[in-house]
Amino acid sequence: MKQFTSILFSMFLLVQTIQAQTYLPLPKNTGRWLETIYSPMGPAYNKSYTIFQKDTTTYSLAAHPYRKYELIADTFYNTAQLQSAAYLFDDSSNQKIYAYTLGNEILLYDFSKNVGDTIRNLYCAPGITTAAVVDSINIQNFHGINRQVFYLSDTGSSPQQSVWIEGIGSVDGLLRNVRWCQPPDPVHQLTCVHQQQTQLYGSTCDFIFLSLDDLDSYWQQWQVKQNPVIDGEIHLSYPDHAEFEFSLTDTQGKILLRGKQGPISVHHLPKGLYFLQVKQTVRRHTFKVILQH
Repeated sequence: MKQFTSILFSMFLLVQTIQAQTYLPLPKNTGRWLETIYSPMGPAYNKSYTIFQKDTTTYSLAAHPYRKYELIADTFYNTAQLQSAAYLFDDSSNQKIYAYTLGNEILLYDFSKNVGDTIRNLYCAPGITTAAVVDSINIQNFHGINRQVFYLSDTGSSPQQSVWIEGIGSVDGLLRNVRWCQPPDPVHQLTCVHQQQTQLYGSTCDFIFLSLDDLDSYWQQWQVKQNPVIDGEIHLSYPDHAEFEFSLTDTQGKILLRGKQGPISVHHLPKGLYFLQVKQTVRRHTFKVILQH
């Protein structure tokens, strides 16, 4: 009897914990979702892209404040690779997220439901909606933050299941909220979510993937040690595991040295002002360096 009472009490606490969980909205201001499509043809055909939420403008659509989310075929905020844009409204008071498409407001996520409830009129594809049943809900800790996790099943004969994470979206990607609405291949997977320098989701996040708003804070982690340089070598401090190329130019823009990593030997150069440019993939930063042999 005691054991049974203990089990009931534990279940009561779990329900209370879930119900008491404060709703966590989607990331605001430079939130970004890194997603990968795993091709059945092999890794060489995999493709990654990022959904950026950078525009702080609110758009009045269907009498609600929507935000723009940009789908870019790159891990960097590269507008030349812009594929499309989506508009989402995070209704925090009702714990629902809507998308605006084809002139209509459609339900993308609903975190207000309880176990056993059916979520109807979920967006599936343009002009198509579906329904799902909430199989279970639990609380999981993602990088120090507790979030509700919803497990949903198809209301039809298919046994397929979708997983939603509060404040993050679907494990199949932010805009792919229901797994069975989409073709099974290639496999689409959410691999990482960032909010500025904070990792919200994912075990393989690499903060080399930065939006433009984060560049200043990123380069603050770099510095030229002992500047002015007096020992004939330029030494850089930088984040662990960072790989980079460099070029050193004079005040006229003439390239004097090129290479990778460091330290950089400048024994043969006369004292004076130089410019050290560091390059990482598509990112560059220039440091002023003074040589005083």
